[in-house]
Amino acid sequence: MAIMSVSGLVSGLDTRELITELMKLERRPLQRLETQQQLLQAKKEAWQEINTALYALRNTTASLRERSLYIQNSVSSTDEEAVTATATAAAEEREYRIEVSFMAQSHVIASDSAKMITADADADQNTALNLTGTLMISVSPGEVLEIAVAEEDSLKSIAEKINSAEESAVSAALIDNRLVLEAKESGLENVISISSTGSGEENELAQALGFLAEDGELKNELQEARNACFSVNGLEVERASNTVSDLVEGLTFTLKKEGASATVSVKGDHERIIEKIKTFIKQYNAANELIRAKTEMNLEERSRGILYGEGSAVRIRSTMRSMVTGRVSGIEGSLNSLAAIGITTVKWGELETEGNLTLDEDKLRELLAENPQAVAELFRGEDGVARRLESYLWELTRASDGLIAVQRSSAERQIRSLNTQKESWERRLKQREAQLERQFWPWKRRWVR
Repeated sequence: MAIMSVSGLVSGLDTRELITELMKLERRPLQRLETQQQLLQAKKEAWQEINTALYALRNTTASLRERSLYIQNSVSSTDEEAVTATATAAAEEREYRIEVSFMAQSHVIASDSAKMITADADADQNTALNLTGTLMISVSPGEVLEIAVAEEDSLKSIAEKINSAEESAVSAALIDNRLVLEAKESGLENVISISSTGSGEENELAQALGFLAEDGELKNELQEARNACFSVNGLEVERASNTVSDLVEGLTFTLKKEGASATVSVKGDHERIIEKIKTFIKQYNAANELIRAKTEMNLEERSRGILYGEGSAVRIRSTMRSMVTGRVSGIEGSLNSLAAIGITTVKWGELETEGNLTLDEDKLRELLAENPQAVAELFRGEDGVARRLESYLWELTRASDGLIAVQRSSAERQIRSLNTQKESWERRLKQREAQLERQFWPWKRRWVR
């Protein structure tokens, strides 16, 4: 702009105001750069939103490929005070009638009281026994536990030595100033044997403590070892423990009450898979609606999404749709698509929910009850919906070189380039403003005079 030609036309005009107006014209290219930068930043943030939504969907889709999800079992008992049970995926769906005759129990023996051992009416579990020797305790057919006993030892200190021994097959307790030993495992095979050595006669220490009688037999047997006796669907069974896991594949029974009975039922537990599918549908729909909002034109509001015209974003939505609506190859029969198990899509043109998934839960439950393996194959087979969709989502959301990461990196590079251009323009504008100040200064001085 020719400054001298303007000066003659602006008599009386504030030169500062004139320079300001001229600089507004000069700043227009910079403003265009800022607008471009804001647009790129908005696109970058939009891609990040899409990445977050697809990453969540990817994780849920991956979980739909887990085999254990489709073969969970639930177990119920008609009387949980009598019998309970747990089941793994290997358990068959059926009922078991359990009748408990006898519970398994551990062998329990006891010493004499501290008063009897020491002949002291005031003695208790803390009183020194004045006995020496080595107690040898075993539970057939286990290893022998040797406990050294000194004169200062009491029933309490002997109990502590037994319980602190890592190889001990018995647990020791103090009850009414007596030392009580109980086999850690129940059953007829787990019988406690006790003997002793020392400077005196054989078993003198064990007899002095009251574990053995003079004839070498147990003196204080509080509870004999016993196996559990019960029947399963009429078949008589005997086991050493009240927890039985080797009777029916995939089932563990726990016997709780003698003379009682209960019916244990094993049924397929489909709640987890149904809830997982619901989560999958919810996250798929959220991603679908997000991409749609970012890429399409809103005729009612006369606006368009920030990624409008971005072919890569539009293709993500269409590819996802084809993956969840297409048939799964390699599956015989009619259950070869999500639609066959009650998962369908909202028709195109249905406003904001266009392309969303919907679930017919009753139909899904029915098919899971009839053929859970077919539902599993539909999701996790070689060409299963979950397998192919997860693979595609992985390509999109990889942190370093996924499609979305590439888009964001491209936007970041352009933003940095625009920053450089903006800095250059800022320097040029400062120079231009200084130039205008110099050009107007003589003219301003003349008017001031």
